Amino acid sequence: MDILSASSDVGWSLYLECTTLCISWFLLIAYVITLCCCEDGSCRDSATVGVLDEIPRFKQPPVDQSVSVGNDVTIHTIVDNANNVIWNKGSDRVIKFSTCHREEFNEANGHANLIITKARFQDDGMYMCIAEKYGKPTKQVRHEIHLNVRPVKPEFLKKLVDTAVDSGELINLEAEVRPSESVTSVTWQHEGEDVISSNGKKKLLCREGKLILKISNATGKDSGKYSCIVKSKGMSSHEEESISYCHVTVHSALSSAIENVLGDEQVIEGRAPMNHIIHVMHDPNAVYQ
Repeated sequence: MDILSASSDVGWSLYLECTTLCISWFLLIAYVITLCCCEDGSCRDSATVGVLDEIPRFKQPPVDQSVSVGNDVTIHTIVDNANNVIWNKGSDRVIKFSTCHREEFNEANGHANLIITKARFQDDGMYMCIAEKYGKPTKQVRHEIHLNVRPVKPEFLKKLVDTAVDSGELINLEAEVRPSESVTSVTWQHEGEDVISSNGKKKLLCREGKLILKISNATGKDSGKYSCIVKSKGMSSHEEESISYCHVTVHSALSSAIENVLGDEQVIEGRAPMNHIIHVMHDPNAVYQ
């Protein structure tokens, strides 16, 4: 009886151990299947199981760029283990409200681009490149770069020319620059002093690249050196400028040369014309005191 009882106990113990082992294997297999299954219930390739928990990474991070205003620029990067790459400026995605910005991403080789057409000064600033790996939760890696939009030197298509007018006439000075967002300010100067528009006397006009200064009722004080200063300045302190100069002469009504009847020789007050004889005729009827 003791022998039968001992055998029964050993068999029962083996049964419990086998049952426990089978349950453990069942739970392990169920766990592995759960990891392999997609959200829609389809099973992924077992070779990708070890990649699921990897985060994306930058194989070639984007770098800071500089571009002249009005030109195109492409910011490039290469990522690994990413499903998507997006670009933000501040808290907004750059393509959200713009037709001048375009994102490109090739998931097969990881190449991504941000393309900006005809860069503007407001495109200057910090950009965030975000590589995403979809899942629960979605994993991200970020890299920040700076885009510097440089001003370009304004180009004069038409420069100022020297001008002469008579007193009381209109002085009309005109220059022209190539129309561009790069032009941020225009200043006129007379002998180094800024010319300010005034009612009826001076008018400063700027339209479609044409820069005009009109001075009515010219006087001798309006004579002198004039300059038109055109500046281009970006978001930084750096700026470019171009200057065109001219000289204005205002003739007074009394400044014309006095000619004598014998030629073009000018009469100088207090002196007789050279090489000419002045005859004084005696008047017999004159009364001398």
